[in-house]
Amino acid sequence: MAASVVANIVMHVTLIALMIGIFYFTYVPVVERQVVVREVGEVMDSVARDIHVLVPKDVLSRLKPLVDEYVKAPDMKKQDEEAAEKNEALMEKAAMYLGVLLAAGVAVVLGLWYFFGIDAMHLVITNVVLLIVAGATYFSFVTFVIKNYRSADPNYIKRAIVKTLRDFS
Repeated sequence: MAASVVANIVMHVTLIALMIGIFYFTYVPVVERQVVVREVGEVMDSVARDIHVLVPKDVLSRLKPLVDEYVKAPDMKKQDEEAAEKNEALMEKAAMYLGVLLAAGVAVVLGLWYFFGIDAMHLVITNVVLLIVAGATYFSFVTFVIKNYRSADPNYIKRAIVKTLRDFS
């Protein structure tokens, strides 16, 4: 296999891996958060609209003051801090792996350039163009497909609530 082909493959894999790593720790969490908030809201709205099927209105009117007084959101500060710490550790680990990959990729490409005299300018231009196309593809897919995908099924959740209430009572 020609040195330029190997250098091209190594550079391409290195750049794409870096782009994916950066992309999934920057843009994807923002989209993921939006999707979760939207879907939880849609499910809760759907359940709230149909609650009269499960609980008669007169019972609901008697429950409301009790819910207002006794049902409080739990303090999740400790769990939030633990999740933030785990995410930070994961990001550091990913950054280390990506850094090692970058160093190895650069070392291989520089070695091939030094020993075999590959055309570095052509290699860089080709891979930057491919990186832009791949980045645009990933961005478009997440923005227009993943962001609009519905994974939470309100009817399934309603059935689960009814089953839980039956099992509980």
